[in-house]
Amino acid sequence: MYIIKIFNFKEMSLVDGEGIRFVIFFAGCPRACNGCHNPASQNINNGVDYDMDDLIEKIRDVKDMHDGITLSGGDPFFQKEKLYEFLIKLRKDEELKKINVWCYTGYNMSDLKEDHYKKRCLRYIDVIVDGEYDENLPPIKFAGSSNQTVYSRVGISNHFLRRNYNGNR
Repeated sequence: MYIIKIFNFKEMSLVDGEGIRFVIFFAGCPRACNGCHNPASQNINNGVDYDMDDLIEKIRDVKDMHDGITLSGGDPFFQKEKLYEFLIKLRKDEELKKINVWCYTGYNMSDLKEDHYKKRCLRYIDVIVDGEYDENLPPIKFAGSSNQTVYSRVGISNHFLRRNYNGNR
């Protein structure tokens, strides 16, 4: 049994990525950003142990009503080994292997590429929104503050290209 700490779910979201998203809020985040929209999720102990197979089943049950899933938090990479195991299981599932995956993280892309587990996770994620939230900066489309960057993965590589939303939300 593979267990991961989950803070909450949002079954239908239009703001956590493109289209209709199923959002999984991971527990745990080391940052404590001022103005965090989900401060209770920062404490890993506020999460519930969730079996990854049950989580995959939950996603499979609603996949036809969504354009993809979004991993948020807390910070999914706070549980980097578990995140990696979850992404492998997700991509091995015959019905979900091509599902669109977005991930919000306070880590910068360069930090993600320097860590073994975080780098391995990137090959299973389609879009990364990186950087710490700063409540003093204006939001941009799909990001809470303008210092954050939205990246799309190119093909099956670990290469990501920056998306430019020109500061419009």
